[in-house]
Amino acid sequence: MSPLPGKNKEEKYTPEQTWKLRQVLYGEILDQLDQDFSAMNLQYMPIKGASLICSGLAEKISSRTMNDIDILVLPDRFTRASDYFDSSGTTVAREKESWPFAKAFYYVSGSTNVVIEMHAMLNRPERFYLPTSTLFKRGTHTRSKRVLPCLEDMLLIMMCHQLVHGAQIPQQSFFEEMKLILSQPAFNRRRFFDYARQTGIASWIYYLLELCKRKESTTLTWPRRFRYPDLLLMLPEFIIYGKQAALLRKIFIELPFSRNPWQLMRYKLSKS
Repeated sequence: MSPLPGKNKEEKYTPEQTWKLRQVLYGEILDQLDQDFSAMNLQYMPIKGASLICSGLAEKISSRTMNDIDILVLPDRFTRASDYFDSSGTTVAREKESWPFAKAFYYVSGSTNVVIEMHAMLNRPERFYLPTSTLFKRGTHTRSKRVLPCLEDMLLIMMCHQLVHGAQIPQQSFFEEMKLILSQPAFNRRRFFDYARQTGIASWIYYLLELCKRKESTTLTWPRRFRYPDLLLMLPEFIIYGKQAALLRKIFIELPFSRNPWQLMRYKLSKS
């Protein structure tokens, strides 16, 4: 089975070309997944890069890193969907996910295999609170079994996901994506603030909004200020975002901004 375009070092693609190729490939796989979920009579939600492709926003971004397709299913439907793909004949097993609420596998299409990550929840509630059932209720229900996240949740999902990987440096494309969603006519700022408060990580949302202002000159301002992120924003960027600062980012970003840092740390220690 051949790798994805741009994964082979011998292939010479620009980031823009790679992104265009992946939109086509992933779009075809998403159409096939839509048929699978129709056969199961189960709803599913494409998230992150997959939601950009399904909503038509992907083509408005010059380039973006995307190495797999992420989808959400309701928790009480997760086992059924997992069993379906295990026996479908169109998937190949991948290493077991460390999270019990996620399953990763290779979806085979012709001579290409694409990684699918299927989740029953975005992450543990100690990090943030954004229940799958709530996302489905607020999403846009299509004629098929596909449910698209609303624009406000599309932005929240990517911001919450960035916290999960708080030790990593946000790419410039992350802020470009934020700006794109914020600029959509249907994006409702008041609704976004309401949904964001419910996540339990308002200070993190505020922090990313302020960073996006610096990077992309956006104008969305949180109704109040937060002392801790304001202190971080005063530091030179190389201190927080330097290549050697991964441990610092874990200590000063990933844990403090989480919804319940102490419970999260206890969970991490129990798994170590």
